[in-house]
Amino acid sequence: MLAESQGENDAAPAREYTRFELEEMRSERALLLWAPPVALALAFIMLQSDTWRWLARTFLTMWIHELGHAVAAWLSGRFAVPGPWVTRIGDGTSAATILLVAAGIGYLGYRGWREQRRWLMGLAACLAIVQVVCTLLLSRAKADAFITFFGDGGMLVLGAGLILTFWSPPGSYLHRQWLRWGFLVIGAFAFADATLSWLAAHKDSSTIPYGEIAGVGHSDPTKLVFDRNWTQDSMIARYLWLAAASFVAVAGRYAVAALRPPPEPAPLVDD
Repeated sequence: MLAESQGENDAAPAREYTRFELEEMRSERALLLWAPPVALALAFIMLQSDTWRWLARTFLTMWIHELGHAVAAWLSGRFAVPGPWVTRIGDGTSAATILLVAAGIGYLGYRGWREQRRWLMGLAACLAIVQVVCTLLLSRAKADAFITFFGDGGMLVLGAGLILTFWSPPGSYLHRQWLRWGFLVIGAFAFADATLSWLAAHKDSSTIPYGEIAGVGHSDPTKLVFDRNWTQDSMIARYLWLAAASFVAVAGRYAVAALRPPPEPAPLVDD
């Protein structure tokens, strides 16, 4: 009896919430359920306009496209500098690049372990595997194809990743500094831009931007089909499959937030 009484006394007291805190929790839940789908819907709608697509590509999605090339190059052990409309990539693998990327991935895993975030540790493990495969197992030709493919591919994967940052935990840097709102907009437009492009290509192959870009060289589809010997159908299919996988990742995270029961803090105290 004494032990039971002692256990009851040691139990943590119920968390008390003010009315302001309760309203804040309800508002946050509403934002998590509405903001991502609204952002994606608006991006898909606005990008139907040639004017909005030009503006989005100039100020938002082009940068994610070039970052995608750079990320693929870094994971393949190549030095790369993303810039406006073109990414400068080194000719061969760089030991310094390999070590820097490995150190960055290791730090990401350490942060996940220290903060007990399993998803962060899982992301670091996946990136480590991708780096090993791209650096050690891919031939030069396949690595070049991967880097080329990951322009629009990066818009899909990185775009989805930026959308996922909207579910960053309260109190985190992304949440406190409102960065998640900017990342949500950029990610939604990047994902929508690439998805719309390859859905259009699936319906009408004449929309594929073959040819040469002034000051840059051959376009990505030209390199993949004519230099890397991909078939047009396989190129379109790979982009669409990647779009579907990226969307499933976002939809899965959304489902977790939607199925989580709403906060029911009790007891409630006055402000």
